[in-house]
Order: sequence, then C-alpha cells, then structure tokens
Amino acid sequence: MMECTSLQRIKQLKKNKMEKQLKITISGSAASGKSRLTLLIKNFLYDQGFNIKFIPTFDHPSESKFDREIGKNLDGAIKSIKDTVIISMEQVQTTKEK
Repeated sequence: MMECTSLQRIKQLKKNKMEKQLKITISGSAASGKSRLTLLIKNFLYDQGFNIKFIPTFDHPSESKFDREIGKNLDGAIKSIKDTVIISMEQVQTTKEK
C-alpha cells in the first residue's frame, strides 16, 4: 500500500469537506531550534494520524527538502535545544473567517 503525501491527504480532506483548521506557528530568534522543533511536532502529529499541511518558506521550499535537511543530527540538536532554550507556549483563539 502506498503512503499518502501531505498534499494527497489535504486534497482528501477537502473532498470530505473537513473545514476546521488549526495553525501551529513556531517563532523564535535565529538558530533557536524552530525548524527542528517544527519537524518533531510535524512527525509526531503525522505518526498519530493527523492531517498535516506543510507550508513552504524561503528557507524550506519543499517538505521533502525540509525533512532531509532538518532531520540531520536530530538527536544532537534536540539535546542542544533542551539544554539552552526555554520554550513558552501560548494558545490564541482567532476569529472565524467568513
């Protein structure tokens, strides 16, 4: 059985008319671990069966390139983030789009 790509899963969701969206934004200073934390969250949610939409950026123009580049030395990067970064979490409710 073939694995679905993120784009295929999103298309299926749209076909099934799933309309609720949740956007997770990771912000921080340069070299604070944003990309690696994003990869960890993305992989965890994907493994749990969530439908993930990768949004390309200038630094990461494709999901496969992001996974490949950011996944290098992930264990060492996780340790560095744990040892040097304080993570603050905030929940923000947005208004419904019409």
